[in-house]
Amino acid sequence: MCPNCLGQNASLSTTLQLVGLFLLVPPAVFLTVVLAIRRLSRQSVVASALPSVPPSGGGGGDQAG
Repeated sequence: MCPNCLGQNASLSTTLQLVGLFLLVPPAVFLTVVLAIRRLSRQSVVASALPSVPPSGGGGGDQAG
């Protein structure tokens, strides 16, 4: 029989609560990685879509002739 049936408790034991918690870890890691990849890919798309700014023509400085 399973540990929960053997205990005959109305609530879950600490061990079963920890097992349940550890079963949630892989989906949580997967979701975090997917969201991070989506955020990074969105940032790279936005950065590549921005127009490049041409250098200023006669603003002075050492290079102005």
